[in-house]
Amino acid sequence: MGARSVLACGDCAGVNPPVDRSPLVVILVILGLAVLGGVLLILQRRRRQRPRRVSDHWSTLAVMGELCPHGWQAEITLHSPDAPVPDRDPEARSSPVAIEWKLYEDRSDRVAVERRVSARSIDDALQRMVDDRRLDVALEEIEQSLAPPEDRI
Repeated sequence: MGARSVLACGDCAGVNPPVDRSPLVVILVILGLAVLGGVLLILQRRRRQRPRRVSDHWSTLAVMGELCPHGWQAEITLHSPDAPVPDRDPEARSSPVAIEWKLYEDRSDRVAVERRVSARSIDDALQRMVDDRRLDVALEEIEQSLAPPEDRI
């Protein structure tokens, strides 16, 4: 066995006591991981609830393509501050950008929804158009969930 022998008996415990480690470190690690997990869950929930803002016309095209699977069309109108105010758009003086957009019905050229939004910039007007359509989709989902099971699509 060699020059050194190890005794395994109950009497040896007093000679070599185990290192007394405080459970404080373990408790702090567990609490730290729990806090980190809670923060991650809150951030995930917040990310799901708030859709990202559209930042340019390409992201608007992508988002509206998802929200309007049967087709849509938009027309952007810019009003000069010096131009005369059209009769049909009295907000043109305060909101120089207007977007008229249409949502088409399934498999047809018929317009299902036609809306107009105004804003001070093109980016804000595009965001308002997307927000308007997202609201429509949310309301349609609520209506479907409240409908009797036989009427659901």
